[in-house]
Amino acid sequence: MSTSRADASTTAAANSPRQIAWRRRSVCALLATGACVAAFPAATQASSGSPAAAYCSHLPASKVASIVGGQAIFKSAVVVKTTLECDYTAGAAIVALLKEPGLPASSLATLSKAEATALSGFPKGTKVKFSALPALGKTSFSWTATIEGEPFSGVGENKGTTGYGAELSGKPDIPKLERLIALAIAD
Repeated sequence: MSTSRADASTTAAANSPRQIAWRRRSVCALLATGACVAAFPAATQASSGSPAAAYCSHLPASKVASIVGGQAIFKSAVVVKTTLECDYTAGAAIVALLKEPGLPASSLATLSKAEATALSGFPKGTKVKFSALPALGKTSFSWTATIEGEPFSGVGENKGTTGYGAELSGKPDIPKLERLIALAIAD
C-alpha cells in the first residue's frame, strides 16, 4: 500500500475490511461450533517480534473496549503489504487499527489522491463513499462501504509520512472512529 496517510490508511483501511469480513466469517464459524478463543493482553499475543506485534502491543484491547463499548478481544497483529494491522472483536463488531510508515510525501498531497488510492484497495465493484474530515487534517477522511454483505466504515489520517487508519464493522460511528484513530496514532 504505497499511499499517503490518507492514502495509506485508505488503502490499508480498504484492504482490511475484505480481510476482516473473511475473518468475521471464520470467527462466527468458530463460535457456532462452540470453540473458544482465549483472550490474552495485546502485549502477550503480540510478542512475536514482528513490527505489527510491536505496534499492537501499545494498543491494548481494554482501550479499544473503552471506545467501542463492551468487551474487546485482541485477535491478531499482521502485516498486510506494508501496513501494520491490529485486529480486535468487540461483541459482534470487528475493529482494526492500522499504521503504514514510510509513505511517499507526494502520495499525501491531496484528499482526492488519498481517496483514489483507497478506492483501488477495495474489491472490484465495491461502492465506497468518502467524506472529508478537515478537523483531523487536510487529507483526512472517512469512508463507508459494504463488503461481502457486511457494512464497514473507517477513518484515515496522516502524521508526517505515516498513514493511520481505524475501521469498524456495522453502522458508521464517526465519533468512535475518530477516537480509535487517535488511539492508533498515540502508539
